[in-house]
Amino acid sequence: MIPASPAHNRRTRARVPRSAVPLCIGILLAPIGGLSCATSPSAEKPAAAARIYVTNQLDNTVSVIDGATHKIVATVPVGISPAQMAVSADRKSIYIANTGSNTVSVLNTDNDTIAGTIALPPRSRPVDVAVNPNGRYLYTADGGSNRVSVLDTRAKRVRASVRVGTPLRHR
Repeated sequence: MIPASPAHNRRTRARVPRSAVPLCIGILLAPIGGLSCATSPSAEKPAAAARIYVTNQLDNTVSVIDGATHKIVATVPVGISPAQMAVSADRKSIYIANTGSNTVSVLNTDNDTIAGTIALPPRSRPVDVAVNPNGRYLYTADGGSNRVSVLDTRAKRVRASVRVGTPLRHR
């Protein structure tokens, strides 16, 4: 086999956009199979006392881990099959998408308890959540209905549901 010429290598490298490298790394580092975690250091606690929150899909809980000692300090029951989480801008709430129960649990980070549950439309199956920068709205990616639900975090209810994507066709 004849090795590629240096000119050929330069041409190949020039065709790969620099932005593709971080994208590939991000995809490789993305959570796989139901592990989701969030950290929530509060203003009163030093950074070493940060809490780490991890969803446990098989037992429908969230583990709260002390960031300094790496020990579980609480296990909080949530909805069925918790998936991804989002932390509010003020870090006082963590929103947990419960795929199996079509709900979002709202975890209070001050006392590590569930402050409320937001019901989504039937067959939503939320797989991911995102909160807007000011914390007023939460968005869920509803894998069961090809929709994005818009939730009002103050009223703790769905404000809108928007169809996205293309439904899969079964043959």
